[in-house]
Amino acid sequence: MKPWHLRPQEVANLLNPAFCGQVLHAAVKAHVEASTGALPFPLSFLILPLVLHRTTRDTIDGRTKHFQNWITDHEEVKVGFAARARQTAPYTREAVMFLLQTGAFKMAAEGGLVTAKELKRIQRKVAQADENEACLKKAAIVGTWLATAGSPSTVFASVGVQP
Repeated sequence: MKPWHLRPQEVANLLNPAFCGQVLHAAVKAHVEASTGALPFPLSFLILPLVLHRTTRDTIDGRTKHFQNWITDHEEVKVGFAARARQTAPYTREAVMFLLQTGAFKMAAEGGLVTAKELKRIQRKVAQADENEACLKKAAIVGTWLATAGSPSTVFASVGVQP
């Protein structure tokens, strides 16, 4: 991963650890609430490629109750997903480390992620505020889905990737 000063401005703005961390935090919090258990660490690598990719994000609907139903209804999500997951993996790692360092995440005994404290959200009146909110809402839906989606290997197979 490139150092901050060498990253393109758009990449540094969109994929910064604070924003990616908010997205991951929303998913982990929803997962823990829906399952009363930690989000398995490998599944954290699916959150950003599902939520930050606008075409995929637009298909995520809270009326669908199960991940498997959603992925069956939206097979097109799998196209290019492996590449997106590979590209966002460094940003996921960076965001998880940031949240662990700030105490927003803890590692559970079984190796999964749990939220340890709420994040402070600063409301800004910027053009992308609505899109940021959409990402957080969709991340929560994905977190809830992953709570009942089965084992990590089942979820990875569903989207056509290997951990």
